[in-house]
Amino acid sequence: MALNILYVGRCPPNRMGVCLRLGALLNHLAHNGAKIRALDPISPNPPESVSGYSWVFHDRVTLLDQYKCSYFTTASDPGSTADRERYATYMGELIPQLVAADRPDLILIGSEYFIYGLVDVVEQLTIPTVLAATGPFGAYFRGILPKHVGEELLAAGARLNSVIACAEHMGRDLRAAGLDNVEVIQNFVDTDRFLDGAPDVNLMQQLDIGGDDFVVLHVSNLTPVKRVLDFAGAARLALQRDPRLVFVVAGDGPCRSALEAACAENGTVERFRFLGWVNQVQMPALYRLGDVVVMPSETEGLALTYLETQATGRVICASDIPAAREVITHGDTGLLFRMGDIEQQAETIVLAARDDALRARIGAAGQAFVRRHHDVSLAVAKHEALFERLVMDRARP
Repeated sequence: MALNILYVGRCPPNRMGVCLRLGALLNHLAHNGAKIRALDPISPNPPESVSGYSWVFHDRVTLLDQYKCSYFTTASDPGSTADRERYATYMGELIPQLVAADRPDLILIGSEYFIYGLVDVVEQLTIPTVLAATGPFGAYFRGILPKHVGEELLAAGARLNSVIACAEHMGRDLRAAGLDNVEVIQNFVDTDRFLDGAPDVNLMQQLDIGGDDFVVLHVSNLTPVKRVLDFAGAARLALQRDPRLVFVVAGDGPCRSALEAACAENGTVERFRFLGWVNQVQMPALYRLGDVVVMPSETEGLALTYLETQATGRVICASDIPAAREVITHGDTGLLFRMGDIEQQAETIVLAARDDALRARIGAAGQAFVRRHHDVSLAVAKHEALFERLVMDRARP
């Protein structure tokens, strides 16, 4: 069934992980025949944060130029009440216009915050509507969001035809909160892009990394939940035991300056390389540069970094949180350490650095696991089956 889909949510070139994931989903759906209009109704990233950024949408994806509303910036930032009301009014007027111009078979909402102003409208239009839950529900369950905001989002999500959770732990939380329309489709990666291989010699030279150095990579948006100061502390301890270590940080965000300051204070700044945002085209080469990848996060949905590391055949070392346990079996498909325990994080890094056979075994097992369970082709097929079922159900008298 070739579906006509209206997508409402953030789009690349925004660099948030959910944007990359949903942008890839839209491209693959379009490749399989779907017609898609993609609406990102809120302000894009500042031009300086996306300069040189490469993203090409499939020619069956039409980007609607509707940047109108300043609104949230992260999963834990719902914007002000005035922001939400202004957005709801704007969307309540815009969506009927878009539907009148070209009625979609289905509406896909790319984050909980985009629900505002949509539920009443789509119910009146009788168009099947699906939410791709990203992070705000998780922020509510962790007590980061104001209670009334989280309850508003849950109540709105319960009125949709389906809510897609990108991880099993998220699905369990949503069902426990009373949602009975939850489908779990775990996060995914294009495994054909992230292949094993030797590090790029030119990239090593650019970053002043020698052949005897052991590269410890961290990739994130450097927000507080990533616990990058733990990473700085673990690096200090690990370097005392293995001076070959070089720490490469890819990404940018509110904690970058604090991380750089911590490295300067620890006397480790010469063993760190700060890359800032890295173009998606260059990410496979970046993962191949790393010997291990470290994610000390206190919470995740199901981090793309886990999956991309495994797809590249590298070792993922992650804090022992529900998201990590969905894809990492300690000692088999990755290594786990207690969240917030910088001593154990350092021990894990050093263990991986000193044991070539362990890294080879874990890298191969992780790569096989992610290809078997998290390849993009599997996730796209699951999305298509869900969408087609909802459209068929709505078409029945």
